[in-house]
Amino acid sequence: MQNYFSDCKTIDEAKNLFRKLCMTMHPDKGGNASEFIKMYDQFKKFRPTDSKENPEDFNAEKFYNIIQHFSSFEGLNISFVGSFIWIEGNTYQHKDELKKIILTDFNPIRYAKKKQAWYFSPTDYQKKSGKTTDLDEIKSKYGCNTFSTPQILKIA
Repeated sequence: MQNYFSDCKTIDEAKNLFRKLCMTMHPDKGGNASEFIKMYDQFKKFRPTDSKENPEDFNAEKFYNIIQHFSSFEGLNISFVGSFIWIEGNTYQHKDELKKIILTDFNPIRYAKKKQAWYFSPTDYQKKSGKTTDLDEIKSKYGCNTFSTPQILKIA
C-alpha cells in the first residue's frame, strides 16, 4: 500500500499534499473511493517528524471538512494564512453561497474591501490596530498555503 505522506515532515506539508490529492482522488472528482479513503485514513494518522510542531493541535477531520466546503466552487483561490482563511479569485458569482458557509471555530465570512478578498477569522480574533496591511504582506508575515479550485471551461 502506498504511503502518501511518507515524505512530509510537517503538518503544513501534509495539508498541502492532502489538498492536492483531494482535487484528484476524491470520488466526486472522478477518483476511486476506496483509494481516497485509504489516503484520508493516512492523513488522519499523520504525525510530523519535526519536533517543533504539536500534533495534538491538528485535527484532520476538521481540516477535511473545511476543504469540502470549497470543493464545489470554481475559479477560487483558497489561502490558509496563519489562522485565517482568505478567499480570492472569481468570488462575485459565488458570494451568496460563500455567505451561507458556517465553519466551526470561525466567525462568519466577511469581505475586506481594500484587500478585495473574503475571509474567515478565528472566533477569538480581535483586531489590535487600526492600520491597514496589504494581503501580500500578511501572507509573507504569517506564511501562506494556497490551493485553487478547478476552473471549468465552457463552450460559448
